Amino acid sequence: MTTADSQICIHTKDGHRVGLTELAAVPIPEKTRSYCPVPNIELVDFVRSRVTDFLGLEIESEAYGLSRKDQQMFGVMRVDTGRKDHGLSIGLRNSYDKSLLAGLATGAGIFVCDNLCFSGDSGTYFRKHTTNVWRDIRLNVDKALRDAGLHYERMTFDLDAMKTIPLSGDQGYELIGRALGHSILMPQQATVAMRDWDEPRHEEFAPRNLHSLYNCFTEGLKKGPAGTSLDRHSAAHDWFRPMLPAPPVTVAIG
Repeated sequence: MTTADSQICIHTKDGHRVGLTELAAVPIPEKTRSYCPVPNIELVDFVRSRVTDFLGLEIESEAYGLSRKDQQMFGVMRVDTGRKDHGLSIGLRNSYDKSLLAGLATGAGIFVCDNLCFSGDSGTYFRKHTTNVWRDIRLNVDKALRDAGLHYERMTFDLDAMKTIPLSGDQGYELIGRALGHSILMPQQATVAMRDWDEPRHEEFAPRNLHSLYNCFTEGLKKGPAGTSLDRHSAAHDWFRPMLPAPPVTVAIG
């Protein structure tokens, strides 16, 4: 099961995981004419409140880290959508030493790391710590959450549609081979997908349908650099989409 803790990577020399109390304890720098700090805990609390008030959902798990002598903050919130097969996450970043823009990443899949990798398959938003930073953050958080909600609903539709499309064993082999030929899967990734299609390691891999094969692909796509994981998975999902029916005209969350 994906958790916030598994979506955040803290591995720089002085990087360390922290709780909300430690996050709030870091001294906030002085405001100047050209610099307006965004307090870490206020950013976290604001995003948490908008998840509840705007999306009508709750935070399932969250994880935070500090690095660069506690001057850089990174965080991930995992939203409880009521589904086990995929979820919605929100990534945060901030700095007190002007080394990073305040940032927000959203999507069913995100990757946040203190080596500055910061991405979400729904979208990302960055803002300088200048005048009106809080006004702009407030305006753009709701837009980012709305876009993330729409993206999540499209993903939900796609995954549910995959479960209705049966595949034979040979059809699964054929699609793995085509994906290899189109560089959606690399040889090592295709080997993993083929093995899981032959001998499902998880219960959700067992049914002979497109959703099971998709799960085999995602298992294979775990092989490769962490920083490009979202790109690999997004490319694979886009490759599967022409096989699916068109989604409803209106999709929304909340």
